[in-house]
Amino acid sequence: MKPIIRSAFANRENYLADTPVDKTALKHWLVDNLGFYCSYCEIPLSGHEVEHHTYYKAWQSQIRAKDLDHLLLICKDCRDHITKEELSQEEHDNMLWPDKDVTFALHAKSPFTYEQRTVRHIVLHEDDIHLNEEKNLVFVAPNPLAGEETYRKAKNTIDHFQLNMQKEYYNDASNTLIMPLDHYQQHIDNRTFERTKTWAEAVAAMERLQQLETQLEGTSLTMVREHLLDQISTTAYFKGNWSVWMTVFNNYIPNNHPLLHRLFISDTRYFKNIDTEKLGLNFKP
Repeated sequence: MKPIIRSAFANRENYLADTPVDKTALKHWLVDNLGFYCSYCEIPLSGHEVEHHTYYKAWQSQIRAKDLDHLLLICKDCRDHITKEELSQEEHDNMLWPDKDVTFALHAKSPFTYEQRTVRHIVLHEDDIHLNEEKNLVFVAPNPLAGEETYRKAKNTIDHFQLNMQKEYYNDASNTLIMPLDHYQQHIDNRTFERTKTWAEAVAAMERLQQLETQLEGTSLTMVREHLLDQISTTAYFKGNWSVWMTVFNNYIPNNHPLLHRLFISDTRYFKNIDTEKLGLNFKP
């Protein structure tokens, strides 16, 4: 879950707390700040979905200036799979929020981690098994090394948005994903599958980069490498799942912060307002 910084809303000093905010201007402001991605699962948005830290489906008819510090972007899948439409203050405080908390970091205590698991994937049609296979899927997981409190909050966040799959479908104890055929065929929730595709794209990109660096040297390497790095940034922008790209590249080349910064942070055409302090990126360009 990408840690983000939200810049001030234009002319905010002219708004009273209960002043309604133009929704079109609000949506453009959020996209410009956060990128065109879900703030939780990080997939590209198919539309402008605005959400509040405490309200989801039960949104008020107008967004007011007092809400500006509590707004994020959310995809349809995350919104459809929230477990509670309105959070109490206590429930809110027992979750992690990408604009307020450390959510992903480049060290062993990152609250959220991204990992491949080989699961038994079963698709059922009534009482018949339509599909039964082993499948490598990428999960977002709470990190025990982050500390007891942070681990609990990360788990609450994953569970609240059901970021990996509907709770009744995935059994963590048996590592089995059992889905009904209509859900599978209609792609009702693609977040885990899209995260997995992005992981494969990131691994392939990293391997191409490593292969290039072993075959070229001097001026040719510099020129071709820059073109490839630009292409990797572009692919990451369109695929989304920023934390997956960061995880894969950091797994291959741990602590190569200049490269991570070059690919997924400094290219302001694509990546904006990433909180590098929370990220633990100890590199100053």
